Amino acid sequence: MTFKEPENIIAIQSNRAQDFFYVHWNIGRRCNYDCSYCPDSLHDFKSPHRSLENLIEIAEKLKANVPADKKIRIWFTGGEPTVNPNFLDFCKWLMADGRFIVGLNTNGSRTKEYLLELMSHINIIQFSSHFEYVEDDKFLPTMKAISDYVSDKHGKSMSLNLMMEPEHWDQAVRMVKYCIKHDIPYHMKRIRPKSVVYEGNKPYSPVYTDDQIRFLVDNEYRNVVLEEYDD
Repeated sequence: MTFKEPENIIAIQSNRAQDFFYVHWNIGRRCNYDCSYCPDSLHDFKSPHRSLENLIEIAEKLKANVPADKKIRIWFTGGEPTVNPNFLDFCKWLMADGRFIVGLNTNGSRTKEYLLELMSHINIIQFSSHFEYVEDDKFLPTMKAISDYVSDKHGKSMSLNLMMEPEHWDQAVRMVKYCIKHDIPYHMKRIRPKSVVYEGNKPYSPVYTDDQIRFLVDNEYRNVVLEEYDD
């Protein structure tokens, strides 16, 4: 592949705030879900949990290698970060330290009480809806409770990665409607096939209908469909 040299460019600069140092931290592969479309390299049921002492040790190394005038923004992924029994205490330590701004992606499987407490020690939470496992009667009230909590908390936010699984289409569409009704920020995610499948694991290739694809890309059509769905 041949790349053409850009012309008439004076400078290129990030538009991100320069007083932050960004860290994307995969805290471990352990997860309590086994979603069909999740890459095999990102999750399992057996990876060991890092101890609180080890997590703090890593955070201290980050601090030592980042200029003291910069805040450290950490985004936790996994696996599922909240299955680590030390995760909540670690977030408390990070918040108390004063140099960290903390966010994470979670499948929202922990209790509402746990997630509300966690939210008091982090800045950003992003839920992901995985309909092979989601129980609407638990997931939706928990997500709304977090949304209500952050609505009057300066500097805190939440959103939802809404996995538009074709096999669970009705449930996904109803969740779109729920988010609109309750002013919950959401991002519809089209599911992609697994690019790599480990030996012994199952491949996955989603099949969308034309109407489902149109729902994802056509705002006017989506609004018409949503009007026809019961709450």
